[in-house]
Amino acid sequence: MKKLLLAPLLCVPTLAMAIQPVSDTEATNQLRLMNSQLELIASTLASNQQKIFTCTDGEKIYTVGLDITRGASQYRCILKGNHAEWERQPRLSLK
Repeated sequence: MKKLLLAPLLCVPTLAMAIQPVSDTEATNQLRLMNSQLELIASTLASNQQKIFTCTDGEKIYTVGLDITRGASQYRCILKGNHAEWERQPRLSLK
């Protein structure tokens, strides 16, 4: 019988603690500030992305400025406008 009377008394403090919300305004403000700073950093990094211009022969990727020979023709990867493309190089004749 004593156990039945003590059981509700032991549960009351536990229930009271569970109902009370924990609020730390300073910590919440610091987290909001950190979140806004991280968003600013992410947007800055995204805007500073450099484009890498490349040409491909179907198997390999070449950067701008490299020459390749296919058959009797020689090609150079060049930058035109905002893209890279192959340009056929003239053959030098020694006549």
